[in-house]
Amino acid sequence: MFRSQFTLFQKATVMEFSCG
Repeated sequence: MFRSQFTLFQKATVMEFSCG
């Protein structure tokens, strides 16, 4: 559960960073 949440958060961060 924690790992899944961490992955989702990381994915959102990368997506936001990529979008700028």
